[in-house]
Amino acid sequence: MSVLLSGINILAYAGLISALFGMVMALRQNQVRKLLSYPIIIQVGYMIMGISMGTVDGIAGAIFHLVNHILYKTVLFMAVGVVIYTTGKEHLENLGVMGRKLPVTSFAAH
Repeated sequence: MSVLLSGINILAYAGLISALFGMVMALRQNQVRKLLSYPIIIQVGYMIMGISMGTVDGIAGAIFHLVNHILYKTVLFMAVGVVIYTTGKEHLENLGVMGRKLPVTSFAAH
């Protein structure tokens, strides 16, 4: 099998394609929940690329990144849920008053 098409390289290319796809789709979003969802695809692409390295450090880094990503993304989704529940709006252009209406949530989400 060619060096360019080995299983590890295919995994790395799949991770790169996943990350690029997530970036393009995230840039096109104006809904808050979708804007938070597409970066998950990006981060999973990074994790796949770390695993594709095939080293202990690459796999450990991917696992630590997975745990970190789950923790902070969960908190961000909860903060967005509070914002959507309080304001009744989920489009970015309608959330300009969030800092005045929800100062603690606004500060915590930064």
